Amino acid sequence: MKHLILPFALIFVLCACDSRDFDSDVFAQSNSALFEVAYEVSGTYAQCTIAFIGPDKDLETVATTLPWSKETFPVHVRGTQDSFNASVKATCKDDNRLGKSTVSVYVDGELKSRGATTGYGKTAEAQFLLLTGKD
Repeated sequence: MKHLILPFALIFVLCACDSRDFDSDVFAQSNSALFEVAYEVSGTYAQCTIAFIGPDKDLETVATTLPWSKETFPVHVRGTQDSFNASVKATCKDDNRLGKSTVSVYVDGELKSRGATTGYGKTAEAQFLLLTGKD
């Protein structure tokens, strides 16, 4: 008889727990963060190839003149295993062989990383890793 009471008591305790006590939406929100990311490239070169990580975490490339900027876009980092590497690179080659390029990463309107280079075909790079900061 004792062997039958223990399993029933365990089932009763498990069933008495209300799954609504754990709010998964609150948990997800407390372990996530929303950032606003923007990129800028400036300098004396006329032509540059710019590579950057876009909002879908894909590498995007554009050939353009300077100055160039990527408008602010939202980045949602969810949980402690998720991250976003805000990254921009500019490789410039044109007649101005002694040109200069400067690349910048902004997060929530604040400059987080800047890189610069001088010379034909050189690449300037800036990056900043975004995490939730919550365990």
